[in-house]
Amino acid sequence: MHLQPADRDYGGGEGSLPVSEALCGRIASLPMHAYRRDDTADRIVEAIRAAAG
Repeated sequence: MHLQPADRDYGGGEGSLPVSEALCGRIASLPMHAYRRDDTADRIVEAIRAAAG
């Protein structure tokens, strides 16, 4: 996460948080917030299904 544009100021750059970087390669973060519409959630689910094959 510290390599994402919104969080770049909080890390020391690539290699500074090796555990976080390793986990980012294995964990998927799903977009979530209280005001997400059902059709948006459906689109996210379909994208995940398509990516998973």
